[in-house]
Amino acid sequence: MIWVPGTVHLRLRNPDHEKSAPGPRSRGWLAPFGVRRPRGYPHRARQHPYGSWAVQTITVAAGWVHSQNPNLDFAFLTVTPPPGTKRPIQFVTGGLRLGINVGYAHPIYVIGYNDTDDQPIGCATTSFKFETDQMKFYCNAFWDGTSGGPWIVHYNRVTGSGIVIGDIGGYEQGGDYPWASYSAYYSWPILRLFLQAQHQQT
Repeated sequence: MIWVPGTVHLRLRNPDHEKSAPGPRSRGWLAPFGVRRPRGYPHRARQHPYGSWAVQTITVAAGWVHSQNPNLDFAFLTVTPPPGTKRPIQFVTGGLRLGINVGYAHPIYVIGYNDTDDQPIGCATTSFKFETDQMKFYCNAFWDGTSGGPWIVHYNRVTGSGIVIGDIGGYEQGGDYPWASYSAYYSWPILRLFLQAQHQQT
């Protein structure tokens, strides 16, 4: 799993939820899976030094597709390099390793993009267990657009490396209030999905 700073924010959402009960994390869809452009793109292209990486494949858990199971609110995407390079994206931007069954409680750094802001928001906080297979953290000002933001352990700002143990989503599709956010707990289901995504590339 890779989170790419300053380029493109990608996220899955439930369109029925969006239409009936939009909350602070909801946003519009880009068919077929809610791929979202950065605010102001392409006019702010100079602020995206890594270029644009087109989405090639999206691998989603069947339980999310069929019933929007909040414990399966995650996905894996593969991208195509921009013209002029063949380097994998993690060698360009840095990448996050996937943390599986590492526990609920950790010091974390969370990053997201509010729809109203030109710059990402970040918060150093602590994750904890909300309920079985769901995590939670407290930080202010995580509004509309931050869904999908990674929860990172041992984040290195210089190299862009760390371990991602969650992403804003899950319960209430990330939360109905800007001061409390949620994530599905990363355990065997996300590992199976990761292996499925890898298999699709072979």
